[in-house]
Amino acid sequence: MNISIRQKEIITGSVVLFLSFGSLFLAEATIRIKQMNVFGTVADVERSSNYFIDKERDLRIPVPGSKHGTLQFNEFGFRSPEIALVKPPNVVRIAFLGHSTTLDPYVLSLERTWPHIVSKIIDESLPGPKVEYINAGVPGMGSKKVHVYYEHYVKKLSPDIVVISVNDQNRDLDDQVRATGLFSDIHYQPSWLARHSHFWAKVEKNAVVLQRQRAAFQETGRLQVDTAALTKNFHERISDLIGAIYASSAQPVLLNYDNMLRPNQERDEQRRAAQTLLYFMPYMSIPRILAVQSAYNDTLEKVARETGTPIMDWRNSVPGNSEH
Repeated sequence: MNISIRQKEIITGSVVLFLSFGSLFLAEATIRIKQMNVFGTVADVERSSNYFIDKERDLRIPVPGSKHGTLQFNEFGFRSPEIALVKPPNVVRIAFLGHSTTLDPYVLSLERTWPHIVSKIIDESLPGPKVEYINAGVPGMGSKKVHVYYEHYVKKLSPDIVVISVNDQNRDLDDQVRATGLFSDIHYQPSWLARHSHFWAKVEKNAVVLQRQRAAFQETGRLQVDTAALTKNFHERISDLIGAIYASSAQPVLLNYDNMLRPNQERDEQRRAAQTLLYFMPYMSIPRILAVQSAYNDTLEKVARETGTPIMDWRNSVPGNSEH
């Protein structure tokens, strides 16, 4: 049977179309399966059944005893080994408070999370007591809610040492810029396709990030940041949190804040390092982000001096790259 040129064109077009849709379907399925394996859900994290809302305290926290893909939470809702409610004799307990950086969700093995590693090193260094730890990191949790979380969920386990790693700069900047009219609480509006396809959402997000990286050093139309006003409430919130920890007979320890973006990097390296920051704060340039980070660290150091709290500056010992 002879096939006309027109028929060949139709067949070729159909094959190309089939392969294109097949590739998109495969990419979508791969992303969904990977997310399910790692986090236990393909739904948006805000709607995930792996978390519950404590309405009385306005907290969104992990369901106790739940498994989120590879992430396992103990009976108290912490990403830590199981421990008893009443602390046994000759045991030192360390609680780690913070957001997703503390939870370490992209480190799939519990034994490779930094709170586990720190606790293990201390345990092996102490000749007598056994060291237990509580990883109380919760994604998106700022210092005010960390305080509430400590009072109602962490304190009852009687930690001896409480390591605090929090930074409210994104939230505080959003509040400040919202008042100026530069920002309407929507850092990016996904298309209809991005709202229904995980694969296309990643493609679209990457395109937005690239656009913002290209303009990362432009100052026109950026937020004029008043760092003194910006950090005032942060100073009060951290001081209150430290006061609550001391009142519970525990020893607080502050950690400086930092991320992959560092002031000593070349411009292209800073653009790569700042992609998440630029995505969530489109009204900021890289120089202004660095200035704000410095202001928040100055505030942490000031609170440490005022309250007599140890502060650990780890920034020079941990490189600002994806490996670390």
